[in-house]
Amino acid sequence: MVERTFERDIKDTVERALREDVGSGDVTTLATIPSSSRSEAVILCKEDGILAGAAVALEAFRQVDSEIVAKFEASDGEKISQGHVVAYLSGPTRGILTAERTALNFLQRLSALPR
Repeated sequence: MVERTFERDIKDTVERALREDVGSGDVTTLATIPSSSRSEAVILCKEDGILAGAAVALEAFRQVDSEIVAKFEASDGEKISQGHVVAYLSGPTRGILTAERTALNFLQRLSALPR
């Protein structure tokens, strides 16, 4: 029961964040990126830290476009170093660009500096 509540909380939190951040759509992406465009991207660590929020970031990509494949190279609680690839992304360019700001906001705010 607790796990279902936690998963539901993540889903609800991401829905609210996307509604606030993206609203009715990412106008710039829609205007400049063809719908058929596909991309690969990476999320890089900009400074040493401890990763947190991978599940929330994954949910952001999933909610925006279920075709996005996100493979995290680190797990929550793991120490990561500057320049480390945190995740590889592939899929529809529009979806990646639309979800990235929300996903990165969660990762940045939830992750911590090492002690």
